[in-house]
Amino acid sequence: MANSGLLPRIKVFAEQFAERSLSPYLVRLERPGEIGVGHKEINDSVWGTVKVSPLEVVVIDSPLLQRLRLIRQLGVVHWVYPGASHSRFEHTLGVLHQAQRIVTAINQASIGRDTQPIDARQEQLVRLCALAHDIGHGVFSHVSEHAVARRTDLRLALADFAADIGVDKVQLSELVAHDVVGSPHFKKMLELAFDRLGNVATYGGGSAGSAEEISKLMRHAIVGHRIDTRVPLLHEIITGPFDADKLDYYVRDAQHAGVPTVVDISRLLQKIVHKRTLMKDVPEDIKKTLPEGQDSCELFGLKASGAAMLDELHLARVLLYSKIYRQKKVQAIEAMIDALFGALGRLPDLDPVKLIEFCYRFSDDQLVVSTADDVFRALAVTDAPDPIRTFVDDLLARLRDRHLYVNSLALVATYPNDPWASEKPQERGLKVLAQDCANGQKVAALQAELANELASLAAAIPEEIEGVPTDVLEMSVVIAAKPKLSGGTEIDRALILQGDRFVRGRDMDRMNQAGWVDAYHFGQPHSLIFAPKEASVATYVAAERLIRRKYDVVLPPSAINISKQNLEKVTALKLKLERTGWYSGVAMDIRPKPRRLAKADINDRIAALATKLEAIDEPIVDNAPRRPVVMTDRIRSWLAQYREDDAIEGALDAIERIRILSREESQGALRGLIERNPEFRGATIVPFGDLKDSGAVQAYLSQDLRSIFPEVHPLSEAVNRGGDKPIVFVDDFIGSGSQARDIIGNWFDDEELRQEQLGEARLPFQDRERKFLTDRPVAFAFATGWDMGLKAIEEAATKVGMRPTVHTHVPESEIPFAFTGENRPESSLAFERASRVIGEALLASRGKDADKQRDRALGYGNRAMLLASRFNIPTQTLTSLWMDGMNDGVEWHALIRRRNKS
Repeated sequence: MANSGLLPRIKVFAEQFAERSLSPYLVRLERPGEIGVGHKEINDSVWGTVKVSPLEVVVIDSPLLQRLRLIRQLGVVHWVYPGASHSRFEHTLGVLHQAQRIVTAINQASIGRDTQPIDARQEQLVRLCALAHDIGHGVFSHVSEHAVARRTDLRLALADFAADIGVDKVQLSELVAHDVVGSPHFKKMLELAFDRLGNVATYGGGSAGSAEEISKLMRHAIVGHRIDTRVPLLHEIITGPFDADKLDYYVRDAQHAGVPTVVDISRLLQKIVHKRTLMKDVPEDIKKTLPEGQDSCELFGLKASGAAMLDELHLARVLLYSKIYRQKKVQAIEAMIDALFGALGRLPDLDPVKLIEFCYRFSDDQLVVSTADDVFRALAVTDAPDPIRTFVDDLLARLRDRHLYVNSLALVATYPNDPWASEKPQERGLKVLAQDCANGQKVAALQAELANELASLAAAIPEEIEGVPTDVLEMSVVIAAKPKLSGGTEIDRALILQGDRFVRGRDMDRMNQAGWVDAYHFGQPHSLIFAPKEASVATYVAAERLIRRKYDVVLPPSAINISKQNLEKVTALKLKLERTGWYSGVAMDIRPKPRRLAKADINDRIAALATKLEAIDEPIVDNAPRRPVVMTDRIRSWLAQYREDDAIEGALDAIERIRILSREESQGALRGLIERNPEFRGATIVPFGDLKDSGAVQAYLSQDLRSIFPEVHPLSEAVNRGGDKPIVFVDDFIGSGSQARDIIGNWFDDEELRQEQLGEARLPFQDRERKFLTDRPVAFAFATGWDMGLKAIEEAATKVGMRPTVHTHVPESEIPFAFTGENRPESSLAFERASRVIGEALLASRGKDADKQRDRALGYGNRAMLLASRFNIPTQTLTSLWMDGMNDGVEWHALIRRRNKS
């Protein structure tokens, strides 16, 4: 076998375990009269009377089987469902009963034939396999098994074993059962029984030979391997699509937990069909396991009319997982057991086989009432580190007192009502997070990182995890990832008789059961983060910060509800942490919601503001800081970046006063122009500046007044057309006039007018173009503008020889500015102080020098204008409104982004 040597050592352990368990029992069996010759009947709480043969009594009475009375079938479920305390022993008897029912059903389906497909010897083999199939389970059943098997070395060894014997996978309990059944002492037990009972299952070679052969076949069946060539699916009565194991626990687990079940076993058994099948009609996956030269085999499956029974099995499985196996409190207790074994795995130089052996030294109740000293004694550990000792003692005490872990954070593939859902980083990050949680090594690393986050939180506010020492944090927090519950590929392997041929259930045209299973579980967590109750809120907050930094994922508000966290407690902790500086350098979008944004008036004010701002057609910007897509969420997010309540109040007051220039104002500028200057009626409209400038949009909108201004052309085309019509340059806004002076200065090659600091390259006009402009009336019409800008453009145009008329529709007195007036409230002052600091930081992050940072912190001109058009925002508008960048080491997102000209 291809393994590192771990598998042979596990086999040695299993044989020693069998020897310890069976040695005294074998001595008893050798006494005269110890093995009875009569059948016995056992009353089962689910199935009633279960009949067992003398051979089976020998196996049942062995310490290997009796040990299963002390191991609960459902591990830890009884902490949640008190009635679900049934044992593996009870389940084993149920599997024996159901195996017999399946065998009988198969044979009854062969009525009319001379021989039955399953003879007495095969029947006895199947029944023995049913009894032995669970003898490899340790303390807390699958819970400890899965915890131990997370070790990389053991996981790889199990994969090696499965590959070597040709099956898909093997669990640790199956490997141990396989090796126990193959042990000399188990075979000796069978041999003694055969001697006393007249070799009731003869395989040749006397009692010893029969014991050897049965042991081999039982081992094969336990790990899902073929045990008969004539009936190649015989082992599937124990490990198959509708095996005896499922037929018992689907009903038993549900009944004891008090939840409904939908499995109609009697009807399923009625639908079993048997057919001797020629080799040419045998499904390929079965055929390749059979020896050459065999012309037929005995197959069994379900009638076509029973195919729907597979969907019932699917539904039963889904309900069991949803209501019992993956109930959140059940998962929390499993996480505690997982944490216990995780802590034990940290012991220096601990042999993995010792950890496996540990699982068989305790019953469920023995382990719960143990102390750390008992645990370390069982592991032969004499110098356990104090943190591990403390943790083990504390965790076992929590289990005894039912002081259980709680779910701190539920991780789902897609959160409902996620304002970031359409963002690529959010989608990608959630996907990678789910993949990491499903990877054993990566989830262990993630757990360690989470513990570090918690430690830093504890350093800032120690009382938030009081009762959980920082040196055990990494052991105390558990990320429990459960594989996606599929549509049931095992169940779908069932053979269905269609016509005269068997086909796999998955190949039939049936309802899309994988689809409805996925739909049933849609939105369910793929992973849960568990922690001690006293550290639950802190764990949520620490995980939120880690996930934002590591995966670029913002946990939306719905994460609080799904995780059943208390919003007030989470917010209160985050606010306390922010005051300590714990969020320094952390993205704004996960910082606590400022108290001002939690007041009752906010929703209505933001809703009204969103309706207004949605009229602005923003540009699509690549590589910009993340922000919510929905406008109401975006406004909240932008306001929250100001952090302080006074500044937020001032910011909200200010943006409510933003004026958005409309189409009507563009028309108003032209109508007002001809009312005062009728000589411009019929003039040619020309956009002021280049096509990249906003004047091009205003020229387009001027066509609403085509009856007054029938022609719109770029300046170059207007020059080519000639004529003596006046020219009207249009634009939406003029600020200080620097850009207007620069445009005219470049046209006329006037060094005094050029504004080199703007960095805009424009070609000078030829004499023909200059003469065109100086030979006719020229007007400049703006929707609005500053007085100084209007004066500047008039002076510049006059200086180069034009005869300008300058007109604006909305006067400067009607333009809103953020910081004007006497006796401004503290909220306005706080908003101004913050906006100045933020504006300088944003400009610095764009590479602007100190002078520009100072002069443009509140917008070009530093006047904090509150103006926008439907298509763009002037640079004179408050910088923090439209500029993205970095502030205080984190990204700042604009409320409304500006369309850059470059």
